[in-house]
Amino acid sequence: MADPTPHLHRVNERDGKFEVLNDSGNVVLVCQDEASATNYAILLSEAYQRGYKMGYRDGKNIRVGDRKN
Repeated sequence: MADPTPHLHRVNERDGKFEVLNDSGNVVLVCQDEASATNYAILLSEAYQRGYKMGYRDGKNIRVGDRKN
């Protein structure tokens, strides 16, 4: 079965350290071991997906007169 959540963050090894990169290729954080970097990449991707979906739902259900300032 395919993974339902695409991972927007990926891990890249550089000079013996493991960088977590976002989908634009920017370094988000650096870890000493690959397992930690992979876990952070998964957590960041899931948090982004959940936040994006929540924002999309909130925006989709808003009416012009209901906006908060």
